[in-house]
This record gives sequence, structure tokens and C-alpha cells, in this order.
Amino acid sequence: MEIIHILSKEHEQIEQEIEELEEVIQELEIRGIINFPNLVHSLKRLKELWDKHEAKEERVFLVFKREKIVIPVKTILFEHGELRKHMEKIKHALETAEEDLKLIIRQDGRAIIDLIQDHIAKEEEVLLTISQEELTVEEIEELELIAREFLG
Repeated sequence: MEIIHILSKEHEQIEQEIEELEEVIQELEIRGIINFPNLVHSLKRLKELWDKHEAKEERVFLVFKREKIVIPVKTILFEHGELRKHMEKIKHALETAEEDLKLIIRQDGRAIIDLIQDHIAKEEEVLLTISQEELTVEEIEELELIAREFLG
């Protein structure tokens, strides 16, 4: 299915950005230095990629929800909210020059990385496994229409 290919490609782009965030955190842990340009770039890029990806996902998951594939979908949607909380916490800390900025970057940055990696693994399983086994031909066709919308 084309929509699965689109979402998987986006996962790869998101994973590239979390690698950059990981490098920022490692530099902070090893040298005690915050690479602000890379941090801001990776968070901004992650948010841009994530927002677009999340919108696509949620359209796809509406089809899954109708098929009663609710438990993994609810979990994945909950994780979207958790991820946003950690991103907002770092953004707020940067904007207000919080005293615990380094700690917040380490803790919430790690949480973002862990959540995204875990989330992508679950999502890939849901998309690749359940979709092939549980969806009807009509639902697969609907997903293909959604894919064509995103491709323009």
C-alpha cells in the first residue's frame, strides 16, 4: 500500500532528526555545552516533520478504528500527546532561559528520542502487520485514496 510507504519514508526522515538531537544531548553530557543552533534546528525540523506525519497518521487510523483496531491506535495517539509535552517543555525552557535548561534538555530530549523510537516501532508493526491482515479491500482502497491526496 502506498500510504504505508509514505509513512515509512517519513519515519526515516524523523529518525534522521532524532539522530541530530541525540548528538546535541551527547555533546551536552560529554562537554557540558549546549549546541543551540543544532538543538533549535533539530527541534524545529522534528516538529515540522512530526506535525505533517501525525496528520496523515490520524487519517489512516480513522480507517483502522472503524475496523475495531482500537488498542494500538489509542496507544499511538496518546504517545503523540506525550511527545508534544516534551517538545513544549524544551521550547519553554529555551524561551525563558530556565535555570535547569541543561537538565531539561537531557531529560526531555531523551524522552523525545525514546518515545519516537518506540512509537515508530509500534506504528510500523500496526501498519505492516495489522493493515494487511485486518482490512477489507474497500478499506485498503480508501487508504490508497488518502495516499494519492498526500502525494498531490
